[in-house]
Amino acid sequence: MILPLLHHITRYMDFLKNQYGLQITVHHLDIGLYFSYFAPYNIHGNPYCSCVKMNRTVWRACIDRQDKVCKACEQGPFWETCHAGVYEYVYPLRYNEQVCGFLCVSGYKREDEAVFGKIRHFADTYEWDYRTLAALYRTLPGDVPEEAFLDTVLSVLADSFTLLLYYIKQAERKSCQEQTSGYAIFSRALAYINFHFETPVTVEEIAADCRCSPARLSRIFNKMAGRSIHGYINHLRVEKAKVLLTNTDLTVTEIAYALGFSDSNYFTRIFRQHCRMSPRAYRFHPSHP
Repeated sequence: MILPLLHHITRYMDFLKNQYGLQITVHHLDIGLYFSYFAPYNIHGNPYCSCVKMNRTVWRACIDRQDKVCKACEQGPFWETCHAGVYEYVYPLRYNEQVCGFLCVSGYKREDEAVFGKIRHFADTYEWDYRTLAALYRTLPGDVPEEAFLDTVLSVLADSFTLLLYYIKQAERKSCQEQTSGYAIFSRALAYINFHFETPVTVEEIAADCRCSPARLSRIFNKMAGRSIHGYINHLRVEKAKVLLTNTDLTVTEIAYALGFSDSNYFTRIFRQHCRMSPRAYRFHPSHP
């Protein structure tokens, strides 16, 4: 049931994007290996967000604030202006009546002095050119969907995620009974990677969070995931790179650095291994294998 439901959810998100222009992303949801299915839906691909997140400190700040957003979701859906000035609608995901993540419909602008004051402060804080950011910000759409419409379409999506979590939890309980204590380490490693893979994360860093040695972590991960830690991280990075290549004008080098690669040539080699073409070729022919 898990895989058909995953495909149903992603098809529905694609439909909402193509039919209504809704840029929906999924955040703070701990679903283990299945997170890779939503890697393309975990990034705001509009030009403004893609530009500011070229600064790794900004990207880190965006990730860190997700805890606060998740906490605010306990009161229900809400509109907010993010720290970079983007207007967005946040909708909670729940499991067992507890907030476990959130959906975000983002990429809208607000033409008022307070917002541009926020963008100026943002530019000063992160040493960006204000006029460049303001010009990019003005390219965002200003027609905001009605809240009642968003609640209707997002409630369907949220219910699907609740059902997905139910099936995943069932599978995890069964696996936990069958596996050794290494399952707890594996689960913690997955959660850490899924929230940090766009930074230069290392096996040693993950192992420290899991309170085990890098060698033990690698053995457990290889056994349970069927691939290495670096292989899984690179898979997530390539999925996000596809989004940036098709939705932004960022260069291949800029995308490589934004996703935690220190060498654009290495990024190109990894991308080619996964997609059988270079990043530049994929940008012009994304439908090809």
